[in-house]
Amino acid sequence: MATVLKDFEFGASRGRPEMYPWATWFDGKIRRLERGKDFEGHPANFRVQVFAAAKRYGVKVQTSVEKNLDQGVALVIKATKEKK
Repeated sequence: MATVLKDFEFGASRGRPEMYPWATWFDGKIRRLERGKDFEGHPANFRVQVFAAAKRYGVKVQTSVEKNLDQGVALVIKATKEKK
């Protein structure tokens, strides 16, 4: 007999696995994503990916690029549920 689950988080993947943990990052907490640790490439390009993923997940995101010479470059994100 099939097992009944209390909860399960479905991804928005359409065939290939996602590179980033969007469901976790879009939980409403403010997160600092560091280049080289959390994402690769230029933060401006990664921002485009963040907005595309937010659209798939039905959330609205705020972003800000942080430039710190000691720690490198980071992208700060915060997701909120879209109002219908």
